[in-house]
Amino acid sequence: MEMDERTQGAWIIHHTDKLQDMKYAANDYETINLAGKCGLLLSSLAASEEKSISKERLNTLAKAAHISLKMELPVILDKLEKQKLISSSSTEIHILGLTTSATLEHTTSIFYD
Repeated sequence: MEMDERTQGAWIIHHTDKLQDMKYAANDYETINLAGKCGLLLSSLAASEEKSISKERLNTLAKAAHISLKMELPVILDKLEKQKLISSSSTEIHILGLTTSATLEHTTSIFYD
């Protein structure tokens, strides 16, 4: 039985959350960890229902999702920009038509990219 993209996205995010509890798992499962953290941040951005958020607010959302601001956030933002889900300026992030329900499908796309 094959999972649809939303189910796969939910699975990726769920397992990323579980991997965060394991001491060395992030190094062994980099692809799922990156996609899952992208999904967690996307979910937070979509839930905000704002079209733009400040870098300060972005950092707060990233910390809440257990995303390292220096090591992980730049990589995640680059990945999200390449997927055309956000655009960034020096002071804020612009959210490009992101809906909460679509975040799971985007997470799956990032995983397979």
